Amino acid sequence: MTATWDDFMFNFPSNKNIFYCVNNKYEDGCGFVDGMTMATDLYNSDKSIIVGDREAQQYWYYDKEDPRYRFDKGVVVENGWIKAAFTVENTWDRLVENRDDRESNISEIDRDIYFVFACEEQNKKTKLSKELQREKFVIKFE
Repeated sequence: MTATWDDFMFNFPSNKNIFYCVNNKYEDGCGFVDGMTMATDLYNSDKSIIVGDREAQQYWYYDKEDPRYRFDKGVVVENGWIKAAFTVENTWDRLVENRDDRESNISEIDRDIYFVFACEEQNKKTKLSKELQREKFVIKFE
């Protein structure tokens, strides 16, 4: 998942594997890159989301065998679907320049946030990633 102030990842070509650079060295024009992935707090305890440029990538997951997920507490699995919440009260700005405070309350936001979620399948033999699904949306602030 990535949340950005710009639309680079949002407009990443739909006919190109967004995990392309996981399979290759990092270069201009990459989508998701493993080495840039950041983790939010366990159980979303600080209710904050990282927002920045295309390098503001976050690894959200749920694994019933691994209790260290990034969503709010209370994840439920029903009929093969994972239902989880991620409450956002603050943003942690990866693009902040000349400011000491990197966090902002969500009520202070005055520009759009572009979200892109993508799922991959890794081939364990070749270690190549295949894009399975991509969803995107924009939250508009006034």
